[in-house]
Amino acid sequence: MTVRQFLLVGLIAAALLVGLAAYGDFRGVTHRLAAFPAHYFMAALALTGLNFALRFLRWNYYLTYLGQRVSSGLSVTVFLGGLAMSATPAKVGEFAKSYYLQTRAGVPATASMPAIFMERVTDLAAVAFLALSGFWLVPGVFRWLLVTVLAAGCLGLAFLLSRHSNLLMALPGLRKWRRELMESREELQRLTRARPLAVALMLAGLAWAAEGVGFWVVLLGLGFEPGPWWSTAVYAASTIVGALTTLPGGIGGTEGTLTVLTEQAGAERDAAVAATLLIRGATLWFAVATGAAALVFLHLRKHGKLSG
Repeated sequence: MTVRQFLLVGLIAAALLVGLAAYGDFRGVTHRLAAFPAHYFMAALALTGLNFALRFLRWNYYLTYLGQRVSSGLSVTVFLGGLAMSATPAKVGEFAKSYYLQTRAGVPATASMPAIFMERVTDLAAVAFLALSGFWLVPGVFRWLLVTVLAAGCLGLAFLLSRHSNLLMALPGLRKWRRELMESREELQRLTRARPLAVALMLAGLAWAAEGVGFWVVLLGLGFEPGPWWSTAVYAASTIVGALTTLPGGIGGTEGTLTVLTEQAGAERDAAVAATLLIRGATLWFAVATGAAALVFLHLRKHGKLSG
């Protein structure tokens, strides 16, 4: 993302914040946020940090499984740098990690891009399963939406792995990349074998469950106790809705769904809005800030302004 795009996302987020605060009553929301216990927010941040750690383990596992040797320091920094792209539509900006691996460690894009793609696939599957684990805890429309998303994702992946995907490679815009696409498909097929798929799904499930528990912690800090299972299912369902909007970071869709479902569960409106603002600050915007710091570090290292 360019600086201009980051600024645009920031403006959209600011407008959303104002809109949400107005919906929940400025005075009430401000009071909730000011009175929120700091240690609850720190606990939510720690759970987001656990999410990062588990997803990094999956990332490193993929690179190792594909036979790509990358130093631990570079692997961590590139992974964290990808978090800055959490605020891009469907997180497609994370494919920039391929550029950094290729220019800094000589890892071919045909190896790293399938790993990044499978990160997104297993994230989607894990979040959908977490939402469906509370099938009866979310409104009916969300249940069938989640089933549809999961089924569509499975069918799409099956198509990419099949010989029918050769039809895509014959398209004018993709024809010149046919060899690279064939190599990437071979690596993708390796990552969908039973063992790597099971490992990736397990790590992804634990990672996103951690953020769901973080939402529960935020709700506890606001005096609302719906339970960790409900909180995780609703957080996961809201994340899926946000992703389907294709807006950067799911901005708007995620916040709106979280707020409405929390309010419907019995929370006061200002509390529901405050919970949404707090958990998005502890997840999405914490990820973007962490990723931005990692990208700055990468660029400083590239230009020799940092030693080591």
